[in-house]
Amino acid sequence: MVGGDAVVPSQMSKGERQQWRTEQEIPWAEQWLRARLMQEVERYREKKPLVELCAEEQGHKGLFLPVHHPAFNPLELVWATVKHEWGTLFSHSTSCKEQRQHLEESFTRDITPEYCTKVYDQVQKIAERYWHTDLLLDEEIEIGDDELSQL
Repeated sequence: MVGGDAVVPSQMSKGERQQWRTEQEIPWAEQWLRARLMQEVERYREKKPLVELCAEEQGHKGLFLPVHHPAFNPLELVWATVKHEWGTLFSHSTSCKEQRQHLEESFTRDITPEYCTKVYDQVQKIAERYWHTDLLLDEEIEIGDDELSQL
């Protein structure tokens, strides 16, 4: 995701880092090396994603899914259903227009409110299993810590 100020310190030259600090009215010293300037830019730049900043400006709060956990994302399940249906109709002779038509038909036919409710319920169950597993692991670690402290 792009940060609110879209600054990527590692891709900036030393002069760009100095200029950025000057524009932000953040003091810097001429003798600072590139690494120090990069650290300082990283320290002061806006790291919230731009989409989150825009949502907050409108009074909303963005909730983000954990990375690398598609099972928690209902859209992944919806898209898998549509892609499966599309894949059964696809051939190398299918035109782009026909492919798009198949996708739109699948969304209209297969992605109903009832289907979406089932997908949401399934994601909730998966999340609950993860929480349960985390709680069990946490208890095991706590018991192990207690046993170690008694040695």
